[in-house]
Amino acid sequence: VGCYDDGEGYLQMVFLDDDEIPLVQGMMNRNNPLDFKLEYTRQQVTAALSVDPMPSRVLVLGLGVGAIPRTLRALYPELTVDVVEIEMKVIKAAVSYFKLRDDPERFRLYNADAVEFVKRNESKGAYDVVFMDAYNAQGIPEVLRTREFYDDMLSCVRPNGLLSINLINDTQGADTVLDYAQDYLVDPLLIRTQESENMAIFGVKKDSLTETISTSRILERMKERAVAVDRRMMLPYALGPQVSRTERLDAVRERNFDWTLPP
Repeated sequence: VGCYDDGEGYLQMVFLDDDEIPLVQGMMNRNNPLDFKLEYTRQQVTAALSVDPMPSRVLVLGLGVGAIPRTLRALYPELTVDVVEIEMKVIKAAVSYFKLRDDPERFRLYNADAVEFVKRNESKGAYDVVFMDAYNAQGIPEVLRTREFYDDMLSCVRPNGLLSINLINDTQGADTVLDYAQDYLVDPLLIRTQESENMAIFGVKKDSLTETISTSRILERMKERAVAVDRRMMLPYALGPQVSRTERLDAVRERNFDWTLPP
């Protein structure tokens, strides 16, 4: 793990593999702690707008610079966030360089293996949203792209709750995760980006849906909530454009084209 100034006012955290090829884990503006620059944070926060009712407790698997939990806490101060990170060096970097602070009541940080954490009895059905955002320098670790792991992870989601995955499409395991999303989630949606291969894949798990709701209604709900956030200028960027890029995953895969949107 390395932390570097990008020369434009942002501090970035990167993972280095054996070939010293960097994988950027996150960035933060030194003068605006809610400006994380990389679009994947905006995608994940926008995905959370689809949950009904609004979430009260979420689980984030993978810490990085803490962009997702910090943004959610800024939007919803009463939200309880549990974050699981296996690498102590990532936690230390987030605390030392990115000024991350936990809160025993609302923001709990666990140095733990996500595979084991989602097996715990106290995790079962405990979360309104689970965010899957765990990577190493090569991509998604093999243990985090098995059916057993997805079964355990989805067991942590309450009925009608949401799973949202930050997927980098050109990394190892991406096709497997896309297949799992379609196998496990009801009409999963995706938000593509104009800046990178990142995308948000999200939806409600199939065996927990207690009421049927159309994709168009979900998008209306997301748009209404994004407008409310944007009008109040709660974040240093707008969420509305992310909603406008939201599509059904099956439709995009059928078209079989470049995942990155044109500028």
